[in-house]
Amino acid sequence: MNNEWQVVGRCYIDGVEDGRVFLGDLPEPYRRVVRFEEVSEKWWPAYLNQQTGDILVGDPRLGLLPPEWRAKRHKHENAWDWYTDDDVEEDRNPQQKLPGDPRWTVDALRRRGVILHNFKLV
Repeated sequence: MNNEWQVVGRCYIDGVEDGRVFLGDLPEPYRRVVRFEEVSEKWWPAYLNQQTGDILVGDPRLGLLPPEWRAKRHKHENAWDWYTDDDVEEDRNPQQKLPGDPRWTVDALRRRGVILHNFKLV
């Protein structure tokens, strides 16, 4: 089976924008919401626990970070998580975002059983 497609023109894949295609549906009692963060003056996605009213910045489907990673404190922590590992220099400029959440790497998704396909967008 060839797992590669070429897309010519506009494209929309349902479930990509909210991670559902990779992680499945959100567990109860979570609901994806968008909220305004005053420091950046922008709207950001978040996850509302409908039972407690708590709001998470990170996706509850991802589970725990790998042991060598941790969330780092920063002025926009109410909008997005900044992850760092033991090999990253601590004086990095917060505007220079790190490669991202290690739970979203290709290898991490494959370990979760996600079947990935390549799309060549033209």
